[in-house]
Amino acid sequence: MHQVIVRAALLGALLTTAACGRLATRPPDMSAASESASGLQSEAYRQRLAALEGRDDWAFSGRIAFASPEDSGSGRIDWRQEGGRVDIRLSAPVSRQSWHLVADGSGARLEGLEDGPLRAGTTDELLSAQFGFDVPMQALALWLRGLAAEGEVEEARVDARGRPLELHQFGWVIRFPDWHSMSPADLPRRVFAERVVPGGKDRVRVIVDRWQGDDGRH
Repeated sequence: MHQVIVRAALLGALLTTAACGRLATRPPDMSAASESASGLQSEAYRQRLAALEGRDDWAFSGRIAFASPEDSGSGRIDWRQEGGRVDIRLSAPVSRQSWHLVADGSGARLEGLEDGPLRAGTTDELLSAQFGFDVPMQALALWLRGLAAEGEVEEARVDARGRPLELHQFGWVIRFPDWHSMSPADLPRRVFAERVVPGGKDRVRVIVDRWQGDDGRH
């Protein structure tokens, strides 16, 4: 069971920024997008994008759950993004196990495993090598904050305040059913992502109990 929870922890790492560098918060390429994705060209969405651009220091605490055709797991998660450094702590209340993942320009390291720490050049390399995940890290980092990633967007529904309700990108469907009211822009309270895979679907659910903004307000 611990392997399942660790999967959820590592997938959570992908929902943050890359191991180094800023998030690519430029508008997605709409040249090949359908009319159903035109909401991302709205003034409200562009204002929200501009408000979040360049905010590299942020943190949240909440819950994460992962389910695939093979297994599932869930746990509590706390992570902090400070420029190019990601620090994630995850715990499983039932088993009382905990894990600590750190990723920066020198690589990614996961502690708390029975066989000792796992290391890789980046978090996505660690996931691919150890668990077979194939998830777009930069995209998930942006989806978590309610932004579309660079690249083609197949479909997008955006509300009057520029907040995505649903995005279809890179084979994933991402839904944002609830939001935290924050300044300078609202941030998701819940993010549900899923994609079709052989035998069923991969599903990720993140519930953010508490965001911390760059200026320390919540």
